[in-house]
Amino acid sequence: MPENETKITLDTVVGQSEDVYSAGVGNDIVWMRLASGAYYDSDEIGAEIWKLMATPISVRALCDRLMEIYDVLPERCHEDVMKFLRQALEEGMIRIV
Repeated sequence: MPENETKITLDTVVGQSEDVYSAGVGNDIVWMRLASGAYYDSDEIGAEIWKLMATPISVRALCDRLMEIYDVLPERCHEDVMKFLRQALEEGMIRIV
């Protein structure tokens, strides 16, 4: 891992970036980051993650909640959520609190 890369762990608390606006489209979600003008979309699970991050939340609590909603094994949930969060952080869509 490069020195300047922030490591996200299960104990990391994450939240939505303040310059991101989102809108639901059916069960999916579309985000727009004002600073870059970039927009992104996600499926139902990404939309659920986004909603859960409206209030800062630990990655562990986020995964626990997703496992209550969806039939997913803990290892798979942790892996997929970490991947989503790393990409979202890189794009400036979320922040570490």
